Formats: sequence, structure tokens, C-alpha cells
Amino acid sequence: MSMSAAMITGGKSTEALFKGAVKTGEGMGYIPELIFDSHFVQRGRFGRVMEAVARFPNLIGVGLAEDTGLVIRHCNECEVIGSGMVILVDPSKLTHNNEEILGKGTPMSLSNLVVHVLSEGDRFIIDKRKLEIRPMSQHVH
Repeated sequence: MSMSAAMITGGKSTEALFKGAVKTGEGMGYIPELIFDSHFVQRGRFGRVMEAVARFPNLIGVGLAEDTGLVIRHCNECEVIGSGMVILVDPSKLTHNNEEILGKGTPMSLSNLVVHVLSEGDRFIIDKRKLEIRPMSQHVH
């Protein structure tokens, strides 16, 4: 989680999307285009990543399920590994984001937020925001 320039440092999932509920801090900056959250599916952290990308709309939110990782090559080419999934939350097409004008504790509204669910072998190119989904014939049943 600390690989990104901005990182999620806290905040309850049940309070997310009320401005200020999600705490962020400064990460190491190795992957500055992404912001990560872990235990994503099991702990219901969708709202945390959505609030984070509303605050940082130039970043792509990455939710990592347990037993799942994202191998990042050349700081740009990502591949999902493990038995779970990776959720990508892309705010680049937002048509409405009221995060900047709200007071703390106010419910947020976002529209046209793009979400992708990826599993093992799927790939994502950060700078092009391009998905490479493994063909159905290659998935293990």
C-alpha cells in the first residue's frame, strides 16, 4: 500500500463516502498513478477507494482481495496473481465529483466512475488505462 505517492491510512468502511471519513497520507511514490487498499472484498472497502479517488481524481484506485497481488513491471504493466481479484476504480471519466466543495462529514456524489474486476492473468497498462483480459478459453474451471 505504501508504494503509491498517496496512500489510504485509515477510515471505517461503514463511514466512507462521507467527506473526510477516509484518512490518507504520503507513501513512497514508487507507483504515483495508483492508490491501494488491501483486504478489499472481505472487508467491504469499496467506499474507501471511491472516496480516495474522489479526493485524488488523477489516481487509479486499486483494491486487492486477500491472497491476491498485482505484479507491476516497469512501473506501468500490471498483472493479477493469486486466487482472488483486483478491483480497479478509474475516475478519469468522472462527469460529477463534488468532493472539493463539501464540508467534512457530508455525503459525496460521483457519477461515471469506472470499475473493473480483474482476476488471475488479467493485465492493466497504467499509462494507457488499457485492460488485457485473459480469454475465457484460458480460465481454469
